[in-house]
Amino acid sequence: MAADVTLYVSDLDGTLLNQDSMVSRRSAEILHNLITEEGVLFTVATARTPATVEPLTADIGITLPMIVMTGAAWWEPVGKRFTNTHTIPVEVVNTISEICNRWDIHPFVYCVQDDNFIRVEHVESLSPEELKFVQARLNLPHKAFYLNDNVVPNEAYLVFACNDYEKLKMVNEAIKSATIECYSTCYPDIFDSSIGYLEVFAPNTSKADAIKQLATQVNANKIVVFGDNLNDLPMLSIADTAIAVGNAFPEVKRKANIVIDNNTTDAVARWILDNH
Repeated sequence: MAADVTLYVSDLDGTLLNQDSMVSRRSAEILHNLITEEGVLFTVATARTPATVEPLTADIGITLPMIVMTGAAWWEPVGKRFTNTHTIPVEVVNTISEICNRWDIHPFVYCVQDDNFIRVEHVESLSPEELKFVQARLNLPHKAFYLNDNVVPNEAYLVFACNDYEKLKMVNEAIKSATIECYSTCYPDIFDSSIGYLEVFAPNTSKADAIKQLATQVNANKIVVFGDNLNDLPMLSIADTAIAVGNAFPEVKRKANIVIDNNTTDAVARWILDNH
C-alpha cells in the first residue's frame, strides 16, 4: 500500500497568526524546518491578497502555491505570479456594486491588472472601518488602491466590503437572491463581531475547491486543514482531518474533528510537528 501523502493547509487570521496578527518566530521556525528538512507539504488558504500574505509568511519558506482571496487565485511564491484564477465579469461586478449601494455600501473591487498585480478600486468617501483597512495595506507590493478615481470597469477577482455585520448579512442575502452568476459569503470580524466582511467571487470559488485542486496537483491523498472563522467551514467539510483552533467560532468547533489550543500558542505548527 502506498504511503499517505498529506497536504496541510492553514487559514491565517485567527489561526496561524497570533494575537499581533503575525506568524510567531517559533511557528515560523517549526514550519520552515518541516518544509525544508522533512518535505512536509504545507501552505495557507486565506482571504488576504499576496500583498500581505508574502511578508507574513516570508520566514516560513512556503514553496507550494498559496491560496489567496478565498480561492479566487493561487499565488506562486517562487514565480511571484497569480495562477488558477477565477474572475467575475464586468457586468456582474456592476450589478453587485448596485446592490451594495442600496444599503449605502461602496465595495472595494479587486480588479485584474496583470499576473502579479491587483488594482483595488473604491468610489465615494471611506468609512472609519474602510479607512483603517486601507491604511494597513498602503505601500505594499502586488497591490495598489485607487480611491475616488474615475473607475475603469474591469473583470475582478473579488468584490469586498467591510461594514456593520448585520447590514452586510442583508446585502449578502440580496446578492444570493439576485439572478447573477457569483458566489458570496459574509462573516464577522474575529476581534469585533459587530463588524463584518462581505466577499463576492466568481461561481464555484472557495478555499475548499482550491485545496482539492492543489491536493491533486501535489498527489496528496490526505488533507488536513486548520481554521477559526465561518468562511473556513467549506474547507473543513472537505478535509480528512478538520482542525479548529481553541479561539474558533462555535460553529467551526462543531464542524471540526479536533480542537487544539488557541492561535496565541503556536498551536497549528506544534500540532503538525507532533502528528506529521
